[in-house]
Amino acid sequence: VLTYDTDGVEPTVTWTSDRDGVVGTGRSVSVATLSVGTHVLTATAASEGQSASATVTVHVDNSAPVLTITDPATSNVSTCPNTPVTLRASVADVNNPVTAPFPAANVAWSVSPGGATASGFSATFSFPTAGARTVTATATDERGLTSSAMVTIDVATC
Repeated sequence: VLTYDTDGVEPTVTWTSDRDGVVGTGRSVSVATLSVGTHVLTATAASEGQSASATVTVHVDNSAPVLTITDPATSNVSTCPNTPVTLRASVADVNNPVTAPFPAANVAWSVSPGGATASGFSATFSFPTAGARTVTATATDERGLTSSAMVTIDVATC
């Protein structure tokens, strides 16, 4: 925002969103925490009892989270029957600010065949019989967008 005051007193500038309230102060602001949707942003410059405002409309899109299975590091794992296998995932979501990280409860794990399930950033499974299993982790954001990753577990006849 370009401000000018003839008496030399620097105006204060406040930025507000019609959806999220005050989002910053100063001649320019960078905001990574606007909620998803259309916002009317208003910059209000005030000095010595006088003020002026300007508005702009912006639209914030929802992006799907990005889920990565971090452990095991490879997409194929071998194990023996009844041996626990722990898997871990991380989720990045540009719509979740650092102050409100992606909720662990929104990460679901499932095993096929077999139907075992778990939730959270890690899950431990054991398999009683030999055979290939596919474990899928799915992250679902607050608007229902999803991201999934899979790992194949080969249960050998040890």
